[in-house]
Amino acid sequence: MVSATKTPKVINENWRRWLRDNLARNVPSSTLIGVMVEREFDADAVNACIEDIRSRPPEPSNAIFPEPDHLAGDWQAWVVRNIQKGVLEQTLIDAASREIKAAWAQRIKGLHLKSESQGYNYATAPTPRTGTISLEGRSIPILLEMAEPRITVYGNVLTKEECESLIALSQPKMLPSQTHDPATAKLVVKDFRSSQGTYFDRGDNDLIKHIERRLADLAQWPVENGEGMQVLQYRQGGEYRPHFDFFPPESPTSRLPMKNGGQRVATLIVYLNTVEDGGETYFPQLKLKIKPIQGNVLYFSYTDAESGLDRQTLHGGAPPVNGEKWIMTKWLRQKEFKYNLA
Repeated sequence: MVSATKTPKVINENWRRWLRDNLARNVPSSTLIGVMVEREFDADAVNACIEDIRSRPPEPSNAIFPEPDHLAGDWQAWVVRNIQKGVLEQTLIDAASREIKAAWAQRIKGLHLKSESQGYNYATAPTPRTGTISLEGRSIPILLEMAEPRITVYGNVLTKEECESLIALSQPKMLPSQTHDPATAKLVVKDFRSSQGTYFDRGDNDLIKHIERRLADLAQWPVENGEGMQVLQYRQGGEYRPHFDFFPPESPTSRLPMKNGGQRVATLIVYLNTVEDGGETYFPQLKLKIKPIQGNVLYFSYTDAESGLDRQTLHGGAPPVNGEKWIMTKWLRQKEFKYNLA
């Protein structure tokens, strides 16, 4: 019986590039021939290809990896050791990619833990105030004050009439609420945020201008560094699950919204109606709940002067058990937030 002889594989451009790159790294030709023979290439054909490569002027390498002498010591030794064993270059690239991704995941986790503890500089945040403050000739009581994280609740910042006017202006414009999608940086409707909302640009009308000025004085932050006002309506059962208001730096898509005004530094939530049961703003890491009472304002900051982020400000909006909840949200930025950008 005559056994069938396998036809040797053809050395295509990818294999030729592999040979050229490894010859440039001084891998012995005998090692390269051995690797390719194991993969059913003809030894004479491989040797002829090597001689042809050596006879030509050097070509720029298309390898994704840097040359070994550009790598840190441990990586350099790893690459050289495996190339000398005949490991395919793409195999090394894939293995290194997994290691690098795992290392970055650990680094990001470490950055989170650091930020939750000693990484945030509370000394650079606005000075806490106690007792009462005066705004536009009115006495505003401070109902709650926390230093770390910086959280304050102010009473009677807006009048009953102002709250009702904001609701009336908003009702004809309400649409399902959107949030930034970390995968695309676009505003999309998500099931973890079940509310309706609308926006008012900064200075949209006289009422908006007046409230914005008052909130800027309250937060000790420039009016022009504020985004527009967002008015939200949560019906019975509607909620906003725990989230951060800042743009997470570990997400590549955060760069787009931060081009205009930089990072968010603080949030103001104005309660436009009183919710008798449910509807609290809650901070799960702090075991803190803020009851929605008409005219009150919740302020919390989460970005310090060095752009450190306070992840203790993770917060959510609990669903109203009966009736509905109306709030107005105002986000403050590091720099001027501009409108009508091209």
